[in-house]
Amino acid sequence: MKKKIISLAIVGAGPITEEYLKVLKDLKKDVKVTGIFSRTKSKAKALAKKYKISNICSSLKDLYKRSKANGVLIAVSINSTEKVLSEAMNYPWKSFVEKPVGINFNQAKKLAQLSKRKKHSCYVALNRNFYSSVIKLKNILKTDTKSKRIVIVNDQENIIQAKKEKYPKKIIDNWMYCNSIHLIDFFRIFTRGKLNNVEKIKKFSSSKPSYNLSFLNFSSGDKGIYSCVWNKNSPWLVKVITDNTNLLLKPIEYLSEKKYGNIKEYKISSNDIKYKPGFYLQTKEFVGILKGNIKKSSLPSINDSLITMRNIKKIYF
Repeated sequence: MKKKIISLAIVGAGPITEEYLKVLKDLKKDVKVTGIFSRTKSKAKALAKKYKISNICSSLKDLYKRSKANGVLIAVSINSTEKVLSEAMNYPWKSFVEKPVGINFNQAKKLAQLSKRKKHSCYVALNRNFYSSVIKLKNILKTDTKSKRIVIVNDQENIIQAKKEKYPKKIIDNWMYCNSIHLIDFFRIFTRGKLNNVEKIKKFSSSKPSYNLSFLNFSSGDKGIYSCVWNKNSPWLVKVITDNTNLLLKPIEYLSEKKYGNIKEYKISSNDIKYKPGFYLQTKEFVGILKGNIKKSSLPSINDSLITMRNIKKIYF
């Protein structure tokens, strides 16, 4: 029996798009990229030539018509995501969009409501969900469901540098939604229950960014500690503490476990070395969804993403 190959369309032709194309090239037995659209046509042409994409399209409508795709991968600038995703929802394909879905909570909420109204399946690329280290940590936690958890997230952002690099003011003003989403999403991944309240020990100041510190209380009894340094270098790290173990992601790609005085270090997967970390598994997951092979997906939905966007709002505003 011949294996079913699904068709995928792509919007965007920047560096992130090429990272996906590297993966899709190695998934050619399951998926074929049948069209690409970008405002910068020269970049779309270059990628089409390099990765043998047959249709270089002039609009989203043209992309849907000519690609005959089952799904669309959207990797555009943050400022363009709302417009592109809103239009993509007019067509009966499934969408897979680079984070963040919306530049702030209100925009993300509107897109989630639009997705529900149009009955449009939309998934969000939060690639750290698919790091081999994160998957292993989740599996360890599954063996210890009774313990309350303390999840500690150390974030580091630099809007001073962003200003120097002349990012648009709208993005700088919403930087925590645009980039801190990667770190704050770990509370959704590792804690249980709803975020009840946030105790802001040191509030964020956009006029004088230094650091902020918050304690998070979840309905399950799990606790969170979030800190972010805004004006100097500081490592990203995530720590999960239970009654039985102490798990550390530092850097996020690497997991170590301290248990009863013993430290175990877990190896990073070959996929997270060959490709941009997390990209292989999250792309394969979306392809599996399109093929109908996955009934319950671990790929974050637009509503999962909205949970994290809401948590960001509670922490920062």
